[in-house]
Amino acid sequence: MTVTDWEFAEEAEFSQFVPGGRLGDNVFAAVGAEADGGQTAGSPYDPDKWYLVRRTLAFI
Repeated sequence: MTVTDWEFAEEAEFSQFVPGGRLGDNVFAAVGAEADGGQTAGSPYDPDKWYLVRRTLAFI
């Protein structure tokens, strides 16, 4: 976190365990698209396994 005269800025890394069946749906659509080269049909993830999804977010 950085605090200055103009406000503050922060960078955080969020980690979340997600079942493979949810990857590619809703908020995780971008994760599924990255894994299969931008294709939205089908999922390369095993729906019975859990995956760790990490995202870095910056707040300014």
